[in-house]
Amino acid sequence: MQTPKVHRSLRSTLRTILCGASLVVFGAPTWAGIVSSVRLSEIDVHKVGIDTQEFIELQGTPGASLNQHMLLFVDGDSVNAGVLDRAIDLSGFVIPPSGFFVLGDTALVPKNYDLGAYDQLENGTTTYFLVTTTQPATFAAMVGTRITVAPDVTVIGNFATVVDSVAIADADYPTLDIVFDGAPVVGSDGVFMPAGIARCANAPNGWSARFNDYDPNFPTALAATPGAANPNCDPGVGFCFGDGSGTACPCGNNSAVGAKEGCQSSLGFGARLHATGVASLSNDTMQLVGTQMPDAPVLYFQGTNQLLNGAGAFFGDGLFCAGGSIIRLGLKFNLGGTSTFPGLGDPAISVQGVIAAPGVRTYQGWYRNAAVFCTPSTFNLTHGLQVQWVP
Repeated sequence: MQTPKVHRSLRSTLRTILCGASLVVFGAPTWAGIVSSVRLSEIDVHKVGIDTQEFIELQGTPGASLNQHMLLFVDGDSVNAGVLDRAIDLSGFVIPPSGFFVLGDTALVPKNYDLGAYDQLENGTTTYFLVTTTQPATFAAMVGTRITVAPDVTVIGNFATVVDSVAIADADYPTLDIVFDGAPVVGSDGVFMPAGIARCANAPNGWSARFNDYDPNFPTALAATPGAANPNCDPGVGFCFGDGSGTACPCGNNSAVGAKEGCQSSLGFGARLHATGVASLSNDTMQLVGTQMPDAPVLYFQGTNQLLNGAGAFFGDGLFCAGGSIIRLGLKFNLGGTSTFPGLGDPAISVQGVIAAPGVRTYQGWYRNAAVFCTPSTFNLTHGLQVQWVP
């Protein structure tokens, strides 16, 4: 199959948008139905050997009822994509005094719901949904059947209110595997699916770019914390790395697997992008930090989704990763290979990015690389960064 490229007219459009087009207002979708403050907080799916310590952790107000709440697991692996693997009715349970409700394997301590002895959570791309519904029997009857109405759309919204969702992806996503209903995606690390994922210091913060142990590509992996608060971390999850896990880089200039960089520049490595602070509309302290770039201009910009499901497309010496409605955030000059946005005197990202409601945004840096290298173009890009904005 031919590697996808950004069409010439699209390249022209992108340049026009990024170089000064008017800002685009984007509103996140809202769900109607039963209101719940309970959220997914941590999911641990894989250990060395037999998986006897798997768990899903929910966060909520102590004493809050879980009546009419369900957990739904939708398989995203290749030929089984779209099959409802499991539907768990949580009616009759409440959030314990700790504020964390844990569904875990029999051997796991602590837990509030016994999932079973072992191998209860899929070791492959899966989308997890926390929903409220008055029709638990409907979902119970659908277990083991395909519940999609389009390749990446399920019928869940017809029978329930989606309170929260997240997908854990392995290295076959997005080439073979599928994530459903626009759930934020965490993983892969280019080789494996994450052993586990956790929100940064719990909800309403986004999902950490660091994964739970065990994961040999992440020696600084997080330790699982079932029934307890998660550690603080930077907002944002990287995607569209220039390591060949998605679209290959334009001239074989792939970065090393596990390096978490964009496509290699003339410096011999790719550029990185991460975020610090808090991605909250009421307390926006988020800052984009680009590193490993030449000392040259870089334009930071925002999208509303992952281009080509996170695989990216050829653009200059790198990959264009942030798709959807593109908004130019600001032009900076790298010093020592590094720059940040916003800087002193700049508007907050939520203001410059016209983020009117909570939801997902994607970010990237487009930087000048004037040295003769790769394609005739004189620019490259960082990898992408997905951020979940909260109220």
